Amino acid sequence: METALSERVFHGLVLDPFQCRALDALDAGRSVLVAAPTGTGKTVVADYLIERSLERGMKAIYTAPIKALSNQKFREFSERFGRERIGIVTGDVVQNATAEVVIMTTEILRNMAIMRDESLRDIHSVIYDEIHFIGSERGAAWEESIIFLPPRVQLLGLSATIPNVDQLAAWMAAVRGAAPLVIREDRRAVPLRQLFFSRETGLCDLPTLRRHWDHLAAGADAAEGEWLPTRLRSTHLDLIDAIKDSYLPCLYFVFSRRMTEEKARELARRHSFLTKAEREEVRRLLAEREDLAETRSFRFLASLLEKGIGVHHAGLLPAVKDLVEDLYGRKLVKVLYCTETFSVGLNFPVKAVCFDSLRKFDGKSFRPLKVHEFSQMSGRAGRRGIDTVGYAVVLADPRYPQELTEYRDREPEALSSQFFLSYNTVLNLIKSHGPEDIRRVLTASFATFLHGREHQETTALLDRVQDEQAELRQGVCSAWGTWECPLSREGKRRELKDKERRYRYMGQKRRRSLFGQRLRGEIDQLKTALAEPQRQCTPQELERCRAVRRDLNRLDNQIGVLRASLRRLPEEDQFLAEFERKKAFLEELGYVAQGRLLPRGEVAAQIHIQEILVTEFVFRGVLHRLDADTLNGLLVAVDFEPRRGDLVHLKALPELKEARAVARELEQVEGVIFNPLLSPLARKWSQGDSFEELTRHANMDEGDIVSAFRRSLDLIRQLKKAAAEDRALVEKLAEAQRRMDRDVVEALL
Repeated sequence: METALSERVFHGLVLDPFQCRALDALDAGRSVLVAAPTGTGKTVVADYLIERSLERGMKAIYTAPIKALSNQKFREFSERFGRERIGIVTGDVVQNATAEVVIMTTEILRNMAIMRDESLRDIHSVIYDEIHFIGSERGAAWEESIIFLPPRVQLLGLSATIPNVDQLAAWMAAVRGAAPLVIREDRRAVPLRQLFFSRETGLCDLPTLRRHWDHLAAGADAAEGEWLPTRLRSTHLDLIDAIKDSYLPCLYFVFSRRMTEEKARELARRHSFLTKAEREEVRRLLAEREDLAETRSFRFLASLLEKGIGVHHAGLLPAVKDLVEDLYGRKLVKVLYCTETFSVGLNFPVKAVCFDSLRKFDGKSFRPLKVHEFSQMSGRAGRRGIDTVGYAVVLADPRYPQELTEYRDREPEALSSQFFLSYNTVLNLIKSHGPEDIRRVLTASFATFLHGREHQETTALLDRVQDEQAELRQGVCSAWGTWECPLSREGKRRELKDKERRYRYMGQKRRRSLFGQRLRGEIDQLKTALAEPQRQCTPQELERCRAVRRDLNRLDNQIGVLRASLRRLPEEDQFLAEFERKKAFLEELGYVAQGRLLPRGEVAAQIHIQEILVTEFVFRGVLHRLDADTLNGLLVAVDFEPRRGDLVHLKALPELKEARAVARELEQVEGVIFNPLLSPLARKWSQGDSFEELTRHANMDEGDIVSAFRRSLDLIRQLKKAAAEDRALVEKLAEAQRRMDRDVVEALL
């Protein structure tokens, strides 16, 4: 580390002003939030804090939203600082957990913090990489860890650009007692240019594309116009042809696993991007992975990689994804078809990022990409020190012209809260916190903070609108709103005409009915009232009153909207009420009594995957009655949700009948998930079948199978700790773990 009066240098890199401000704040002991676009250099700040911690003998934790990023950081830090000083703790792997710097997923940190793990006593600082994931479906882990970490711990949050980072900082100040310094950087190190592509226009800006389409549509006859969007569609091959000479390497984002593979095959039939020497290097590296040679993922990719074309998605074997990343890092992959997850954290800058579409399926329907999603993916475009401009290129689809947009002109979505009160959280609150502390914690969520702010702002706006309304009403005359007012009579005359028209078209029988008599009475009352003298107003007075009436109607509508918004806001104690409801349910189940955890509760407090279901399996003896192989079959079913179309061509395990009955009984518990589709495969794997043999019985992606097996291994580790006093069960779990954790399922770093 070096410091000069005019500039600050870190490992030969002259730091930008925002990086210098962040480092100065960290040196002063402050927590820091850095909000900057991807590729700006936020990681340098984290690297500095890690290096400073090691130099001063202070322990640090580095958290990441996905395991791939955790693994990447572990390898990077181990190489730089020595493997003995770096540890990693994820659901897949635990190595050197007591090291000076430990990399972990945020869920692991949350679990340690809420359980007040002893190892946190020595932690000086925590780094949250991609802290904006607090707004994702897994964001509760971020929130809870920030709430439960000791206030003395220095926090560094690295975030993409978010408009309400000040709200995040204010919330952190409220729950931790000290405000983090917010450092914003809007300028990218390499400017980003968004382009659109069609066969007819080539690479162009959006106005040019729209003018071209409008011109074609104007000149088409009716029959041709109907088919025009289909005829004008361009393909990924057209786009790669246009950019291959000047814009590689590129990431090509496709929002479908299957389509990434299909497009890669299509491109490989047309192009090879490697020189002879590069191709020989790829073949040499592939030959070193004999352990993967018989897997579908490897067989599919090998021929593509020899042409400089890659695929990356969650359905591939983790080891194959690692291989693709390694080749990509060596500049041996020129075009990588990938899904959205590749953009999270992994540091692989390119010259161009391509989008096959600006629409994605979110599990329910197709929708346009959000601004933060586009920013996350396009942020990889532009290599610092190599490119003067990075390019985000959109393959324009004329069928959905309304969804084409210039994302640089739009503000990212505000960060929201995804706080969720799980049964595990309830149990750990009861175990480790007193009533007042529980109240503090449950009213300290980011959700509660945001709702409180919104309530204050909405109430203040409602007061201002009501004051404006009262002021307007003070300026009207005494006849306002009465029968004497000519404006009031205008509406009543229209009402009289309407009623008379309805009465006139009634038949005699209908007129004699109760409804007809009531309508006749209303007509007579209106006529009598309208016969009374009215105030004589000048045309100018009437026009002024009409303007006031328009303003009052507008204010009335605004007041209605604001009051509805206030009614929709949750109460401040929403999580307290949920806590009491879940606590009562846990008391019914026999997990809690008189504010203390019973044996079931003690076990469930240490389980972070389907805690109630798994605990019932333990205490009802379900796990004890199964052999190690069938136990693996059972545990892989816990929290497993198959993708649409997943099939396993093996008979279900009859030994799991009791487990299925327990799961059905507990369906009243929110989120109970138990699906034994993979159970026959898991038992075969546990019994020693090869992965190649295993995949013959299923049409599932290999990566999904491995992911499910690894999740069951994570559950086994939790169970071994939670049921430590049950020696027989722990020994069986250890045997199940040994049989499951092998070959492609074993997580290697």
